[in-house]
Amino acid sequence: MGMEKIYIVKEQIDTRIIGRSYPQVSSADDPLLDKENMKRVREDKFTEVPVNGYHVRIQKSTKLTDYISSFLETHTPILSQRLLRLLQTFRLPSHQLVPVQVYRGKEQVEEAVYRIVNFSGNDIQNINFPQSTFDYFTGGATLDKSLLHFSNYEDYRNKVAKDDRVEMAIIQKVVMKPSLPHDLFFLGIFKASAFFVRQGLKEAMDQEKITGFRFDEVGYIAE
Repeated sequence: MGMEKIYIVKEQIDTRIIGRSYPQVSSADDPLLDKENMKRVREDKFTEVPVNGYHVRIQKSTKLTDYISSFLETHTPILSQRLLRLLQTFRLPSHQLVPVQVYRGKEQVEEAVYRIVNFSGNDIQNINFPQSTFDYFTGGATLDKSLLHFSNYEDYRNKVAKDDRVEMAIIQKVVMKPSLPHDLFFLGIFKASAFFVRQGLKEAMDQEKITGFRFDEVGYIAE
């Protein structure tokens, strides 16, 4: 049996699928949602939610997908009830479901029910650091890349403590340990937070024709 693949999840930008507007959510009617989105600590978000949830707006030309691109951070996507039912049959990080109503013009969208999903947790400790590959963001290319070789999680933390330039990096090749406990996971490291899925979940999403995502293979589970 071959190694299980890992995919990074990206927003769909094909106008044939999402319509002519990107991101699909053009604005939040309630400034409180902008305020929640700006909170740095994910566990501090959505501690108080309006009784009827939040309102967001899409353009008339926007097509509905199971994942709706928006101004919200990666950890707080807007997902359809259909997609949530599928995800909840897999192993997910801790998360909170936040009511949201989608409006097209003055009319509330009734074709699908959506939720903001505030994911918490971070699977950084399950990275196989020696086999993974790291690089700098644009603008940090002149820095010494030898800083980005890590023997384990503790080595990474020690290098961050000694040189904060290490946090100017991203993970490119993703190799995870077999101890990875989730099928959907986040690696909130190096000033960035990416959204990943294991092969089984990606295949289930393809089979169910889940819309709004595109996938790039980026690594595997180490045996």
